[in-house]
Amino acid sequence: MGNEAGEWIIHGVTWDDPKCIHDVDEAVEYINRVGFLPLFKNEIPGFSLEERTVAEYWWSDDPVRDPWRWRIAIAKKHDILYGKFFAKKAGFISKKWLPVFANYRRDGYDFDALWDDEKASIRQKKIMDFYLEENAEAEAGRRKALYELLTLKSDLDQTKESMRKQALEEAKAEADRILDGFEGDMQKKNFEIERLTSELQKKEYEISWLRAKLDSMTDVPVLIAGDEDDFYPGEAKDFVLSAVKKELSATEVRTRRYDVLSDILNVNNYEAIGEQRAEEAKRLLSNYSGMTQKLRKGLEDIGFIFDQSDHQKVKYYGDDRYTIIYASTPSDKGHGGKNNVRNTIKKAF
Repeated sequence: MGNEAGEWIIHGVTWDDPKCIHDVDEAVEYINRVGFLPLFKNEIPGFSLEERTVAEYWWSDDPVRDPWRWRIAIAKKHDILYGKFFAKKAGFISKKWLPVFANYRRDGYDFDALWDDEKASIRQKKIMDFYLEENAEAEAGRRKALYELLTLKSDLDQTKESMRKQALEEAKAEADRILDGFEGDMQKKNFEIERLTSELQKKEYEISWLRAKLDSMTDVPVLIAGDEDDFYPGEAKDFVLSAVKKELSATEVRTRRYDVLSDILNVNNYEAIGEQRAEEAKRLLSNYSGMTQKLRKGLEDIGFIFDQSDHQKVKYYGDDRYTIIYASTPSDKGHGGKNNVRNTIKKAF
């Protein structure tokens, strides 16, 4: 994609061109075949998704033909990775080629060696430290749960054996007394033995149920994190808990769904950071009348980075996917402010 006279131009092909990629399935097949592919035109002629698609369909919002929407569908399939892999430019890498890229990027280093040689950034160090701490806590929890599980199993086995011996001793004692009695008493005692046997079976079923329940106990998260990195610590968790909170408010109380969602929300310490940032954005932009230094500082404090070449353009944490352009002098102060609030909250929060 090139900028010609201030206008962005897509360099594509015609629909009938043999090189044309027409839909997301063809894109996936081609990326897996070549191994990796930049999203936009680059130094290598013809080596990009842009140059193998029809220009008119870009940003058309057509779910079938818009290549800009394909990248989301491709990322969801988990067969191909999407990110800024090529000199901080977006593109795709197949799973088969990912180890090759990882080895090239590491250049024979593990992360500690990269950090020692000052080849890793502070942000990367913070991310690694965070996940190492998370893994250590999860491992400690897993060990604790395993120990408690083994202890409970041992107690259950001992209880089962004790109950079995007690039942057998009681049955034997009853049988001995029956042999010393007469036929009527023997019949009554037989009924008693059947009752005790039935009780023993019930206890064994209870023990089996408890064991199955214990075997199913784990100490792992409800959800597994995807490929999107947090822009700030706990961002993904914050989004998920926000969705849980919203769903909980629309769920009838005293139902299983309500109780499970409420339990998840209570034990996960929902901090509502996204909601707080959305409220701050609303406060900053509601009466927007132009970009001031105070407004700029406020937006930067909640994660927005201003474009160096265009001071009206911001990107949430510098990610091109979440770009917002504010008018320099809005014609309608109230209406413009509402539009800014709506667009900002929709893009980022």
